Amino acid sequence: MSRERVLLLARDPGAANAIFPLVDPLLLKGYEVLLYGEGRALEKYRQFGLDGMDLASLVSECSFEGMKDLITQLAPDILITGTGSETNLEKYAWQAASSLDRVSMAIVDQWVNYGLRFSEYNLYQLDDYLKDPSHPFLPTLILAVDELARKGLIADSLPAERIVVTGQPYFEFIAKRARDFATMDTRSDRFRILFVSEPISKFSASSSAYPQGYSEITIFNEVRKALSSIYRDSGRRFELMVRLHPLEDPGNFPLGESHGVKVVIDQCDHPWTAILSCDLVCGMASTLLLEAHLMEKPVLSVQIGLTGEDLFILSRIGCLSTVTDGQQLKDAFSRAIVSGRMLSGRFDWIRDPIDRVIEQMENLLCKGLSSKP
Repeated sequence: MSRERVLLLARDPGAANAIFPLVDPLLLKGYEVLLYGEGRALEKYRQFGLDGMDLASLVSECSFEGMKDLITQLAPDILITGTGSETNLEKYAWQAASSLDRVSMAIVDQWVNYGLRFSEYNLYQLDDYLKDPSHPFLPTLILAVDELARKGLIADSLPAERIVVTGQPYFEFIAKRARDFATMDTRSDRFRILFVSEPISKFSASSSAYPQGYSEITIFNEVRKALSSIYRDSGRRFELMVRLHPLEDPGNFPLGESHGVKVVIDQCDHPWTAILSCDLVCGMASTLLLEAHLMEKPVLSVQIGLTGEDLFILSRIGCLSTVTDGQQLKDAFSRAIVSGRMLSGRFDWIRDPIDRVIEQMENLLCKGLSSKP
């Protein structure tokens, strides 16, 4: 009997994170695993030592017909994807799989833009989706990261009967593997802080157009000001290491030392190496803050000037408190320096998500809903 074939497919980094942790467990259970991706998903696979096949070499365009040709060629028993929002790649894949009598599962890796992920629109067409919130693209099963996500999906009018809570495989991978990325660290007695930047200003025409009321530059300046104030009070020196987003210009940040704060650009190849080398991680709402929290690093979400919705999930679920003013930020830094511990509660993520996802996959396969011609 031939081994059952599982096609794993992603386009965005977040979608790639949701599926690549399944590769080794599926192989250990005897499945044939086909790992495919495009663009930044391939970079994410390589970051964790996996070689994904490049869709661009097989599919000439992101379309239903292109994905149908691919699935016909690969003949998987089941398709598992993330839910990327930058393109419609996964959506066409679900549609193509259904037309070929293949089952599919999609892992929702985030707590935002639920409905958009199943609409005809991508992230850059969010306003169009809000005017027409329909969901013509659906996999056989939608796998939610937790109960909050399940309720959010239902609130966005996704069919409840297709939604199952399994947890996020990437969280389990972080918990088991993050420490493998730690390195021997030689440095001075400076308190090292990693600032996780985001390219907010790049996509805003002016300061009045910042969607949440702040930018990476305004928050960086607030962080540096708070640390300089602590230096004046106590003499404690800091290293502020900036982790740039791939779309950012390092020239946006003033490097060098001033008022007890030495600003440098993070040169670590892997973000986890940077996180593990620091005493505290701060930023705005990047998923790297969540990852740092799962690695038991002190984390601060700094959103001074916030006028829109707080997008940081750990704040939204009450695990951490978002910092929204300068004195609060200085106090939070001071507490972290003294205690060196987590600044608030722990994120109670759903355990064993990899096994839960595989269990749902095997349930679908056992029902005989997918069969090769």
